[in-house]
Amino acid sequence: MVANKFDYKRSIICGLGLYALGAALFYPAAATQIYALFLGALLIIGLGLAFLETSVSPYLIRFGPAETAARRINFAAVWNPCGSLAGIFGGRVLVFSGVEWTSCSCPEVELNAQSCGLFVHLGEKSAPPCAEGSVEAGCFVTPGSSPGQETAAVRACDISEVEEWRAEAAMATQLPYMIVAASVALSAVLVWQTVFPQYADPDAADAVGASQQSFSVQATAWVSTTRRLLAVKRFRNGVLAQFMYVGGQVGTWSYLIQYVQANVPDTSEKTGADHVFWSLVMLTLGRAASTVLLRWTSDCQLMLYYGVINIALCLVGVLVGGSVGTMALVVTSFFMSLMFPTIFTIAIRGLNKEETQLGSSLIVMSIIGGAVLTPCMGLLADHVGISWAYIVPMVAFVAVTAYAKAELEGSGAAPADAGQELIGLEERS
Repeated sequence: MVANKFDYKRSIICGLGLYALGAALFYPAAATQIYALFLGALLIIGLGLAFLETSVSPYLIRFGPAETAARRINFAAVWNPCGSLAGIFGGRVLVFSGVEWTSCSCPEVELNAQSCGLFVHLGEKSAPPCAEGSVEAGCFVTPGSSPGQETAAVRACDISEVEEWRAEAAMATQLPYMIVAASVALSAVLVWQTVFPQYADPDAADAVGASQQSFSVQATAWVSTTRRLLAVKRFRNGVLAQFMYVGGQVGTWSYLIQYVQANVPDTSEKTGADHVFWSLVMLTLGRAASTVLLRWTSDCQLMLYYGVINIALCLVGVLVGGSVGTMALVVTSFFMSLMFPTIFTIAIRGLNKEETQLGSSLIVMSIIGGAVLTPCMGLLADHVGISWAYIVPMVAFVAVTAYAKAELEGSGAAPADAGQELIGLEERS
């Protein structure tokens, strides 16, 4: 709505402003330890990110020759993981303490740590008791600092120590999120002061007239546009492919620490976070490599190859496990790198400005796949083990590969023309 009524620049500024506000709200949320405030802060951050996704990507796609749109958006996406890498590093250093708590008693942990949700190798079984007169409220465990380290410190704790540990964990989020809020706010100021280049848009006059219509008239137009979009096979399948891709990506990363802890003995959450860090490094390298490779091959062709490779890597993670399986799952991020921006580009290819703006919103809404497929992985992990749960991302990559193959066979790898001219809707079913 903002991009349609005003322009992409103001929509981007709105997104950055919401992002900064949500990050700043972590300060009072941590101080009060009210869970609802944390959820509210995350919701506002999500709203800001939705603004950015629906504004930046369409602007990059429409500003320049249509046949190089995939390269532009992949090049821009190279920088996304850089922020994620900084976040992982900051979380590891500033948030994770390395101390884990379990409601199990220390004798239960010493008897079978894995049954208490801990994947550690204990050394001497001599957990010091609570202070005299205190009632035990679980056990603190400090795993070895690196895989293969022999000892894991264990000590009993009372309720006051547990509350203190929780308070410290909450307060640890204040500094990193205030840094994020300040950085994003600065970015908003820089965008506000930057003059955005304009492109020739044959729909500009219609867009200005539409922005001045009443809400009811605009709502009717949105419904009509949505129907036209869903009649486009390429767009409709693209939304489904994005749904599956995001579900696969979120699931792969969300359960990676648990996968490592289950497959590599004596791995703490802090050490497991290193594998997420390296996954993001692989994502960054993959996007850089894809930007170069797209000079010599089509976006559909490259995504097809990447999808097949990721299916194989997920199978290794499921069937082999251990360090080899862990490495395979980390490497999937390299081949995931192309998928989100390329599916986005292909799905809205051939749409006019109004359809692009609404279509972009619908594609961004498809990231709900991360909230649908991830619980499916959790369900499988509970019943058949964390390794077999990675069947879900494998199925997601099968769907992405099928979309790339269908578009390649339907000559969807390149638009009908180049430059700023807009092509009509096609592949209606």
